[in-house]
Formats: sequence, C-alpha cells, structure tokens
Amino acid sequence: MAVTAFVSDLLFDSRIAATARLAGVEARVLRSMDQCPPDEALGDGVILDLNLPGDPLSFARELKRRRPDARIVGFLAHVQVELANRARAAGLDEVLPRSEFVERLPELLRQLAGGPSSVGPPRPTAGK
Repeated sequence: MAVTAFVSDLLFDSRIAATARLAGVEARVLRSMDQCPPDEALGDGVILDLNLPGDPLSFARELKRRRPDARIVGFLAHVQVELANRARAAGLDEVLPRSEFVERLPELLRQLAGGPSSVGPPRPTAGK
C-alpha cells in the first residue's frame, strides 16, 4: 500500500521520501494540496503538514469525507496548541509536534501504508 504526503518544506519532503525508501514503503510527496491525486490513488494513509499554504484543515475534512477509511496524520510546531486542537476536531487521526513526527516517521509510514509496525500501536500524543 502507499502513503501520500502533502508537505511544503523541502527538508521534510526529503526526509519523508528517504525514510519511506528505507522502510520499504511507497510514498508520494506532493508540495501542495492542489496536487491531490484521485481518491483511488491516494493510498491508505496521508501525512499532512498543518502549515501548508491554504487551508489544510478544510482539506483534511474533505479527504475524510471522500475517503473515511484513509488515516490522516498531521504535524506542526509544538507551540501551535490551538491549531492541534482544531486539527483533531477536523478529523485527523493523529496530530504530532514536528520532533515526535520525525522520531516516529519510520513507524508511522509503515502503519499508514497498512503494514505491521515494529513498535506497536500509536502512542498517545500530548494534549489528547
């Protein structure tokens, strides 16, 4: 299975692509929400940079409406507590500060792609 990531930051773009290769996960990294593939090509999991230009929360709600089975993980700066709360209310399955996102990236990619995780179920996130 595959994962689609919507990330505008070049460092995270590269990190996700490299980690996906090492984890044996097919990942498509897109630089904007306008590049969203058709529903059937989206994959089973989505990574969403919550600081993308535009309205990533509306985009996430629309993805959940179109693909309720797709798991969406968002990441943001740890100080963006209000945005994290709004993201959870918008239906994201998990919202992580950037540092935890990076730390858990291999595990998250495997989980989002529908494969087994070597670590087990997702850990609870702060503020949840």
